[in-house]
This record gives sequence, structure tokens and C-alpha cells, in this order.
Amino acid sequence: MNKIIYLFFVLIGMLALVSSTPQGTMVEYGFENWNISANESTNFTMYVYPGSNSIAGMQSSFIYDARYMTVNSVQKGDLISDHGNFSTFFSPGTLTATSVLNTFDAVIGLHNTTQNGTYIILNVTLISGHLTNILPIEVRISDSYGNPISFNISSRDPIVIGFGTISGSVKNA
Repeated sequence: MNKIIYLFFVLIGMLALVSSTPQGTMVEYGFENWNISANESTNFTMYVYPGSNSIAGMQSSFIYDARYMTVNSVQKGDLISDHGNFSTFFSPGTLTATSVLNTFDAVIGLHNTTQNGTYIILNVTLISGHLTNILPIEVRISDSYGNPISFNISSRDPIVIGFGTISGSVKNA
């Protein structure tokens, strides 16, 4: 009888441990519409699921193939928004012919968000041919104290570079 009671408490302890394990942060990126023609535009977005983490800041850089598309604008998403409770700072970064460098969005002060949301929106125009991926080359997420938050990142789209296709995911920097 003592073994049954012991096993019962071991099972309860394991269930409590599993249910209290924090959920990881997930980042997904991709185009809203792949079916566009030359001189048409679409948005590329990066969406974040914080899981059980509290996010206070994000930074990223992207590269793309300028033979096929151009980035028109960089806009702040709703992930780190003030929600009426705190101020934020957004920098669209530096836009070059083949990259968007050092975009940044952060909460000012010791505040954070745990809500899912879009981190950034890049509006792009197809020049010719077909869309190719915009690839994140650096992504950083931090908490209110500047500590890094680990995360998994993946593309919602097939990864297409030039005329070839690559399978896989991009890892956080």
C-alpha cells in the first residue's frame, strides 16, 4: 500500500513539474502574400509568441535579394506597444539596397509584454521574377533588465534564394 501512495505522489509531482515548465518564445516570419506580380507590393512580417516570457525589447537585421524586390518602408508592429501603460521607442534601422539593419523596438523603463504580436512590418515591391526570402541575419529579444531571451525562429514560407530552394530554419543570434 505504501508503494501505491508513493507512486501516486511521484505522479502528482511530475504533473506539477510538467505544467509549470515555462513555454518558450517562438518567432515566425514571412510574406503576407506570395502571389504578386512585378510592380505590386506586399508585407513581410515577423510575428512573436512570447510563451511564458516577458519581452521588453527586440532588435533585428535582415538581408534580401535586390534583383527581385525592394523594401519600401519599415513599420513598427503591435508586439511592443504602449497599451496606455508605458512608453516605447522604435527605430526602423538603416535601409540599404540589400538589407535592413539594426531595427529596434523597446519599452522605456521596467515594463514588458507577454502578448502575442507583430514585431515589424517591411513593405516590399516585387521588381521582376518572383519573391525571394527576406532572411533575418540577427534577431535578439530581451527582458526588462536587458537579459537575452532564448527563442526558436522559423519561416512561414518556403525559403527561396534566387532560383533555388533551401529547407530549414534560421536560429537566433
